Amino acid sequence: MRIHLINPPETPTFLSDRDKAGGLGVMFPLNSRYRYQALTPPLDFLYAGAVAEALGMQVKLWDASAEGLDKQALLQRLAKANPDRIGIRLSLPSLGDDLALAAAIKEAQPRTELFGFGNVIRTTHERWLADSALDVAFFGEGEVVLRDYLQDKKSPALWRTGEKPPNDWQLLADLDELPFPAWHLLDLTRYGPEMTFYVLTTRGCPKACSMCPYYVNQGGPWRKRSVANVIDELRVLRRLGAKRLQARDPNIGLVKKRLRELAEDMAANQLVFDWVIETDLESLDPETLQVLAKSGLKRLMTGIESADPQILREIHQHPDALKLTIANIKRCEELGIDLTGFMVVGSNSESYESVHATVRMAQGLPMNYSVSLMTPYHGTVYRQEAEEQGFLLKTRSWKQYSGTDCLIRTKYLSETEVKLAYRWAQGELEKTLRSRALAKAHGLGKVWECLRFAKHAAWHAPTHIRFSLARQARAAADSESGRPRTGASS
Repeated sequence: MRIHLINPPETPTFLSDRDKAGGLGVMFPLNSRYRYQALTPPLDFLYAGAVAEALGMQVKLWDASAEGLDKQALLQRLAKANPDRIGIRLSLPSLGDDLALAAAIKEAQPRTELFGFGNVIRTTHERWLADSALDVAFFGEGEVVLRDYLQDKKSPALWRTGEKPPNDWQLLADLDELPFPAWHLLDLTRYGPEMTFYVLTTRGCPKACSMCPYYVNQGGPWRKRSVANVIDELRVLRRLGAKRLQARDPNIGLVKKRLRELAEDMAANQLVFDWVIETDLESLDPETLQVLAKSGLKRLMTGIESADPQILREIHQHPDALKLTIANIKRCEELGIDLTGFMVVGSNSESYESVHATVRMAQGLPMNYSVSLMTPYHGTVYRQEAEEQGFLLKTRSWKQYSGTDCLIRTKYLSETEVKLAYRWAQGELEKTLRSRALAKAHGLGKVWECLRFAKHAAWHAPTHIRFSLARQARAAADSESGRPRTGASS
């Protein structure tokens, strides 16, 4: 049987990473900061190819973005190939375009069975599935459902046209059952010499942050691969020429002993990469950080979220965790591990004061910064709370779930004010990074960094002034009314 799996074309004028946000995907507008480049395809797409191949199928993986294929070019290729079954990997911000592609494929090849997979199905299917061109949809992690589907087995996780959607979402219990991702079915030269290979060692996270799509889509139970199994995969990646790795686990450091064992085995087997992980930094201890540094860990990404204790409680994070995180940030600096801290703007109690406090705290920490707008992902507690309080704004298209669009207001900020606070936070932290680069530069490099700093400062100045005036006006209004400063936490 000939199986063709499609990672759909990019939405015009956007660049997407479909593996992020718990597999829902994020999307950036192409501009001077985000220029087009072929990004790593989602891991479930690669796992699906490996599963189909292990069952003896003739498999083709078409990463339309990397191959520069638009919808028409893809349809022409499918017409020539005439596969038996076609699978489309669906994402949230590109869902409208993905479903339009499915409709075009079905019109062109009505006799070919068309199936869809991806975590977006779990929490949005009621809005679109019955009217879609899909013959089959997977209600579960694609790799495990695909195995039953290709063997024509009955499965409670398979939806077919005309049926009632399943109530449950099937998860794979034993991750060691997975074959290694089918990188060999891609033309890796299309991703450039700086390609980052994704690696999955665990799924799920019990911490249940209120806004987290990983908890919704991968569940609370922490599922792990054996360290030996991961090491075997890293050997395969080394043979493929991999130099850069990123662990796509939602919280790889949840069990410190296992993370240390993985790092030690990587070093012992001379599997040294520029590798990156994402984890709760407060969970790690000095011993684990030292082992990670020795293994060649290049960067650690962690959630800072906010400096406001009330907001941290709202999103189900213990405020004391921030103190431990800050202590470990300083340890990472001493060990030479680069850090990226994630902050969000738009929690239910967000105010000018809380955003200001978060930015000022972050500016004093030795790390890079990533600021995002709070996105009300379907199925999250945060979305439910925002909806109940009337903070959820109406959406016009799936594209607004890109991670860069404002979809909420807060108790203290309107939509316009949330956008202003977000732009100010981004601009302030970028100015901090450019100031650091200027301080480190020498000779002609210092002149160049000076020009870059001045250009950014001039660009950011109007936003800085607007934010400062708005914050002062709000503080004055609170003082006049006798209320505490809006959104300020004790």
